[in-house]
Amino acid sequence: LEQHFGDPRSEECIKISLESCKIKTGESYLEFCNRIQNIRSLLISKVNLSADEEVRNAKITIYNHTALNVFLYNLPENMVRIVRLKSPSTLEQALSIVLEEVNFHEQYQLRNRFLNNSTAPRSTPNVAGSSFTQNNITPPQKF
Repeated sequence: LEQHFGDPRSEECIKISLESCKIKTGESYLEFCNRIQNIRSLLISKVNLSADEEVRNAKITIYNHTALNVFLYNLPENMVRIVRLKSPSTLEQALSIVLEEVNFHEQYQLRNRFLNNSTAPRSTPNVAGSSFTQNNITPPQKF
């Protein structure tokens, strides 16, 4: 039915659903972004029914901006900082930055795990002749 007649909800109702959208436990950033994009698409399809082109364009700009903000507000604080530094102007640009950071972080963790697992236990150097004690202080010696 929705395919033939569209979403029966009003534009206002769909707008509220966009503004209140939250990331679900276990949901990836890509899945969350897709949900936001779907809601935004529903809104834009409602807006496109408007006869006034100026109103249409203004609402599309507002909904694109709202979609970006909803996505950003649901990111962890450290990720928001990284994304904001790169100043994305669209939801899709923000997602691209997030996915790049997630991939970098995962690669970094894999590399560290690999390095930690592949290094053989090192033998401790002979410190008998060293001028350092456990506290890195040598007592004064009398000759």
